[in-house]
Amino acid sequence: MITFYDIPCVDGPRPFSSNTLKTRFSLNYKGLPFETEWIEYCDMEALYQKFALAPARIDPDGRAVHSLPLIKDNSSGQDVFVADSLEIAKYLDKTYPDTPRLIPISEDGKDIAAQFQAFEIDWFMNHALSFAPVLFKEVQSVLSQRGWDFFKVVRAVNVNAVRPDRPISNLDELELSAEEKKEAWSKFKASFDFLDDKFGGKGNLTWYFGDDISFADFMVAGLLVCVKIVVGENSDDWKEILALNDGKWKLFLERLEKYL
Repeated sequence: MITFYDIPCVDGPRPFSSNTLKTRFSLNYKGLPFETEWIEYCDMEALYQKFALAPARIDPDGRAVHSLPLIKDNSSGQDVFVADSLEIAKYLDKTYPDTPRLIPISEDGKDIAAQFQAFEIDWFMNHALSFAPVLFKEVQSVLSQRGWDFFKVVRAVNVNAVRPDRPISNLDELELSAEEKKEAWSKFKASFDFLDDKFGGKGNLTWYFGDDISFADFMVAGLLVCVKIVVGENSDDWKEILALNDGKWKLFLERLEKYL
C-alpha cells in the first residue's frame, strides 16, 4: 500500500497544493490504491525526522527543505520513501510498469524527464512568475493559523526573489496595490496563450505529448486546481481563466477530473 502525504485545507481534508496535486493526479491515473495522511506545512520537518529522512533538497542558501509531496510505498515489503512530484512520477513508472506511464519513453535517448522541468520553467517562470506573490497571499484563506504562520515565513523567501527591491520577512508584510494585482493576473492569464500552442493550438485540445496523458498535463492541472480552490471557483478571475482560449482549460480540467 502507498501512503501519500498531502497538505489539507483548513475547512476539511481536501487538497489544494499545486505540487501535491501533481502526485494525486499521477496515483489516480495509474489506478494505484493509496491512503492519504494529511500533514500541515508546520509539521513537515517533524514528518521527515520521524522516518529519519534526508531533506527533500538543500537550497543554495544552505536551507534544508522538508516538503510535500512525499510517498511511502511498502509494496516490496520494505518502506520506500520518495519526495518531489517528478521523482515520484519516475518511481511509479519504474515500480509499476504495467500501469499507464507518466513519463513517455524516449525513442532517441533524450532525457524526457528533463523536458518537464524545462516546460515548467518556460511556462511559469518565464511567463507568469509575477503571479506567485498574489497566489501566495491568497493561500491564507485555505490554511489553518498554524499552517499560515509557517507558510508566510517560508514563502517570503520566494517573494523576495521576485521582488528583491522590496524585501519582506513574512507574507503579512506583503502589500500589493490593486494595480499590481491586476497586472499580475493579466500576465498569468496571458501565459495560457503560450500553453495554447503546447496543447493542440487554437481551436483544438490535445495533451502535451499528443494523444497520451503525461505528467506534464498534471503539472498544468495541479496549478489550475490550486488557483480554483485558493481564489474561489465563483471568483471573476477564475471564471475568466475557464473562458480563456475558447474554453480550452475548462474542457482540459473536465477531462482530467476523474483522476482528481
